[in-house]
Amino acid sequence: PPNGSVELPLASGTGAAGSNQQWPALQRCILDVAKKADRIITVLPTSIDAIEACSGANEILKKNSSTVDPTVLNELAKEVEEMGAVFTDAPVSGGVGAVRSGSFTFTVGGVAEEFAAAQELPGCVGCNVAWRGAAGTGQAAKICNNLLLAISMAGTAAAMHSGIR
Repeated sequence: PPNGSVELPLASGTGAAGSNQQWPALQRCILDVAKKADRIITVLPTSIDAIEACSGANEILKKNSSTVDPTVLNELAKEVEEMGAVFTDAPVSGGVGAVRSGSFTFTVGGVAEEFAAAQELPGCVGCNVAWRGAAGTGQAAKICNNLLLAISMAGTAAAMHSGIR
């Protein structure tokens, strides 16, 4: 079930904070919708969840917007492509506030030729879409962004600590 601060608002389509109590109702209709869809976006909390969700792809475009291990996504891309589907990674950045306002960013990695087709999907729910290269590079770019933010936060905390003294 969605357990991150971003996954549930995205899954519910409301952009509002929710709870895992909404998950059973969503889960019942996900499989039925997926069978009828030509494109699927997943936003999952772990690499294991991404592997389970992307197994069994069949002639559809799979876009994974989870923040997971880039090497896992490289393997998933190969597996999905062997099944005749197209896989892109497109992790979400911007946090809960950006999800609620519809201004978050998808950083996409995948086959360049498919980027134009895939771009329409995240463009429907996020204002910013940026292609970074082969499968896994969207994830790698997000991890670099997260590292930069962590460094900035550590510097700010050190400066504030010095100011207290």
